[in-house]
Amino acid sequence: RFGLIGRLRPAKDHAAFLRAAAEARRSHPQARFVCVGGGTDTYAERMRALSAELGLEDCLEWLPATGDMAAVYGGLGAVVSASEHEGFSNVLAEAMAHGLPCIASAVGDSAFLLGDGEWTFTARDAPALAAKMRVLMDLDSESRAALGARLRERVRAEFSVERLVERTETLLGGAPVAEKSRILWITTGLGTGGAEMMLTQLVTRLDDHSHTVLSLTAGGKHVETLRAAGIEVHSLDMPAGRPTAGALLQLAALVRARRPALIMGWMYHGCLAALMARSLGGRRVPVVWNIRQSLYDLALEKRGSALVIRLLAKLSALADVITYNSETSARQHEALGYEEAKTRLIPNGFDLEKWRPLPRPRAAGSKLRVGRFGRYTAMKDYPAFVEAAALVARQMPDVEFLLAGPGVDAGNAELVECVTRHFGAAAGAVRLLGERHDLPELTASLDLAVSSSAFGEGFPNVIGEAMACGVPVVATDIGDTRWVMGGAAAVGALAKARETGHAHETDPRILANAPTETGVLSSLDTRGNASQCNPNSEPQTSNFEFRISPFLAASMLRILSLPEAERRALGLAGRARIEAHFSLDSVLRQYEELFSTLTFHD
Repeated sequence: RFGLIGRLRPAKDHAAFLRAAAEARRSHPQARFVCVGGGTDTYAERMRALSAELGLEDCLEWLPATGDMAAVYGGLGAVVSASEHEGFSNVLAEAMAHGLPCIASAVGDSAFLLGDGEWTFTARDAPALAAKMRVLMDLDSESRAALGARLRERVRAEFSVERLVERTETLLGGAPVAEKSRILWITTGLGTGGAEMMLTQLVTRLDDHSHTVLSLTAGGKHVETLRAAGIEVHSLDMPAGRPTAGALLQLAALVRARRPALIMGWMYHGCLAALMARSLGGRRVPVVWNIRQSLYDLALEKRGSALVIRLLAKLSALADVITYNSETSARQHEALGYEEAKTRLIPNGFDLEKWRPLPRPRAAGSKLRVGRFGRYTAMKDYPAFVEAAALVARQMPDVEFLLAGPGVDAGNAELVECVTRHFGAAAGAVRLLGERHDLPELTASLDLAVSSSAFGEGFPNVIGEAMACGVPVVATDIGDTRWVMGGAAAVGALAKARETGHAHETDPRILANAPTETGVLSSLDTRGNASQCNPNSEPQTSNFEFRISPFLAASMLRILSLPEAERRALGLAGRARIEAHFSLDSVLRQYEELFSTLTFHD
């Protein structure tokens, strides 16, 4: 499928593209073509008339301009630029970055951009363009993929943002370098978890600042990573987050010695400590809070955490900015009393070099793999996943289920009993892997990733990581899962669930089997959505026992039953969405923009 992308105007020479398409189809009738862009009605009508005259109606699609170009590139096999004149073609560079083969008229910087003249042709020469199209279509799939990979590598090596920064720094090499501003990050902990991982990625990549990280609790898997990157790390060694006189003295000494220009509080207890640090430091410096979870019901939180959450609502006027990684979380906290005017939404970001698809599919005949990754807590609802997996195994006995995370191992008697009860003699299909340090590779090896969380998720990292690895996802509709996966409202699915008797007529909690761009959303959370949430409420009861497992199982079977090519296409669409909306680079830019709006006091 060849695409020409750009405004509908004569300079783009759609006529040459259409004539070349008609000629190429004579030898390759399977070829398809698409023109993407808006423009003047007169020119558009002329081009549509020409396409009809050339007999292209059944193989040519006209698409309007769109903001979701990642989806456009994801649906193409190659991109053509037929422009009569051009400077540096952003369309070509974007297509190359998506790993697409490109053919371009030899104008402007196109030949330089592509790296050689093999895939260029003389402008206005439709037969020459048709010849290049035929050559590309005659290549086998591996050769076309290799060409796309070579072009992507050229963009990365020569035209990436990093290269632009490097060249700019070289150009300005003689300029004086300002002292880096000092940021103190105060976090509840540095152990296993998405919040801790995100902090580590930010601190090690925001190079324009000098960072000190203070953990309220001792230890954690990210301590050594931070120190290896040259970051100063301290701990107050507070027992289970409870403050002690010694910890407060240590906090006061650290903040006065480091004199930070900005204090960042990370997670609830870290946010409270950030306000205390500013007070103990004796200087009016900006304090930014970062809230990392959704809040469906305070009764689901530990008593101490619930108290801190309520206290922060009363103190939120003292924070300069309150950042959330989840829109759902922001609305829920504002409903509890957190200052709405202080809200700033910055989602999680994913390192696309670390989280990426396998370079080649697993060997033919391998069992299908379903993964559920995350620490063992009530919030993650592992029992629901195990029950759903058992239902899947009855219909697809050759599927294996990989469970990984802290506490997800053979030493967890509760989990082992749950697996044994639901799987019986087939329990060998479930592998309890415990905490792993090869999650990018393990995730990329899956055929399907599942999130069964029942509450508390804000922005679900495990879903974004799977999508970045090109793995389809089935997930409960918790927090901002729908936003991450790209799903639209699924009123029809809700109505169907009620009509078929899966739920009580008036129950608002069930949203079953709703399709998204990248997978399937299986259920609304067990406490309702943001508009229905009352964070001050007690747990609600119902006149029936709601079980999400059958819905999860049905959604899993739906994806696993697809042909491999369709599953792979679904997964790659997910990666394209992460690239377009949730890359780590975009998140770093948003934090830099935030910091630039604050008044630093050095």
